[in-house]
Amino acid sequence: MKLLLWLLLFLFLAWGIPYLRIFAKRVCLLIRLKNAVKKHGWQLHGTHRLWWLGGNNGKTCDFHLYTGERLYSVKLFSVKYHKSALILSDGHRYRFRYYLGLIGQAASARIPIDGTVRRMPQYNFRAGIPQKWDTAYPHSILLIHPVCIEICDSPKHDKEIPRGAGDRYYDMQIYSLRRFLARAELDDFSHVETD
Repeated sequence: MKLLLWLLLFLFLAWGIPYLRIFAKRVCLLIRLKNAVKKHGWQLHGTHRLWWLGGNNGKTCDFHLYTGERLYSVKLFSVKYHKSALILSDGHRYRFRYYLGLIGQAASARIPIDGTVRRMPQYNFRAGIPQKWDTAYPHSILLIHPVCIEICDSPKHDKEIPRGAGDRYYDMQIYSLRRFLARAELDDFSHVETD
């Protein structure tokens, strides 16, 4: 009986740790966003309750960040495991690639295991925009948080192409939190410089 309880506890932890990681990273995201808003005088508007916990399959963006001239409409997209890859493909499809590590006597090897192909919703980035921000220059952001080690684009019959911060996937630009905040600060700074 005791062995069964330990086994159930182990299975629960193995299943639950990735979700605890996502929750902890999202709390950090909330704190960093609120600090940036306070520091720069920006405005932050969530599009639903608990917007900072937005899931990959929600059909609307999770929040808007208004900097005075620019409006960043952001959809949060999470990856369970840091040591995995997000593979984007045509038709708004994606899959995760997980790596099984093997350790030999002299070297280590990683065996890639592709997850199931999923369809990414066509997110509505205009939902919940306050009317007073309607004239701002819009940006649609797919914010990968927590992040993975690699993001690739896999067009039909071609080899995978690595993607980085600011690269486009359909009508969205892909960013990590750090790169997104740096981009918003740079855009805001260049706006101040030109005034």
